[in-house]
Amino acid sequence: MLQTQFYIRYIKYLVIFLLISNVQMVWADFRPLQRAKAYQDDLDVSQYYVSEKYDGVRAYWDGRNLYTRTGRQIHPPLSWVKGWPSQPLDGELWLGRGHFENISGLVHRSKTHPRDWQKVRFMVFDMPNSEGSFAQRLKAMQQLFVSLSNVSLTLVPQRAIKDKKALQLWLYQLVEQGAEGVMLKRKDSPYRAGYSLDLVKLKLHTDALAQVIGFVPGQGRLKGVMGALIVKDQSGRQFKIGTGFTDRVRQHPPPLGSWVRYKFIGKTQKGNPKFASYLGPSHSK
Repeated sequence: MLQTQFYIRYIKYLVIFLLISNVQMVWADFRPLQRAKAYQDDLDVSQYYVSEKYDGVRAYWDGRNLYTRTGRQIHPPLSWVKGWPSQPLDGELWLGRGHFENISGLVHRSKTHPRDWQKVRFMVFDMPNSEGSFAQRLKAMQQLFVSLSNVSLTLVPQRAIKDKKALQLWLYQLVEQGAEGVMLKRKDSPYRAGYSLDLVKLKLHTDALAQVIGFVPGQGRLKGVMGALIVKDQSGRQFKIGTGFTDRVRQHPPPLGSWVRYKFIGKTQKGNPKFASYLGPSHSK
């Protein structure tokens, strides 16, 4: 009897040890990523490469496994990552413009099917472990991608911009096509984790988070489904979000108390966001 209890206790401790060890191993493979600061008017844009800002989920490939920006491991099908390089890659999991909600939901699902990943692309924009400037890392990535054939991997095109006028013109062109904005990466910068002006984001609208506190019933064409969300932002200000929803979201709106992402263009004199539009659920709260 005592021997049986001893073995049961031993197995329990062994299981706990293995679980803790597994978590430590996962985090050991993850590295903090470079983060973008907001665009500033005094930037010399000629010192940067510019690319489209993709509305996807930031991810890090360590050469064996895929992680979210916060270090949670993602489990895509093995066939989807077949042939990926052993070099660590920094990029964005993307399903196309306007599909943030779909890719976010896929990444955070515990079980998926290979067909769910068929259209997902890992948009690669840096090699964190490579030495040298971003210009040098970009050349290394271009050479690496010559030998890669997996369609799930895409190297993000980078372009040189001579001045702010050219930057604004390209930004407006991209946004008209449905893009979220642009990213600027300093040509001579090493890969540094955390926020700095080495990496800058520029959008026509601002993103923010708000908590769902109520619903407005739909009318007319939207009768019988959700017409708008009543939300409260992080400062406690209440307002409504009435656009940006798919039919599915209107039929199955975010639950009360959940946090959502929305975008807006400027604020009213009272401080409320103008043209608030739903982007998708937030998994950072």
